[in-house]
Amino acid sequence: MVEPTVMEIRQLKNFGHVVKYIRCDNAGENKLLEASLKPDPIVMEYTAANTPQQNSIVERAFPTLQQEQKR
Repeated sequence: MVEPTVMEIRQLKNFGHVVKYIRCDNAGENKLLEASLKPDPIVMEYTAANTPQQNSIVERAFPTLQQEQKR
């Protein structure tokens, strides 16, 4: 996940688009992404603990809702 994301951000930069913020949870791959982007001035914003974004019950409901909308 880290390598393709870094490549995408650099490609956006080549097209004149600047990525200033990335919002994500504090999972290990996102910490690796932050380390890979160190030279770039990108602010990593992490979701707080015990929020709906980190609640597994809520996260599992999203795919279920998406499947129901497709019907």
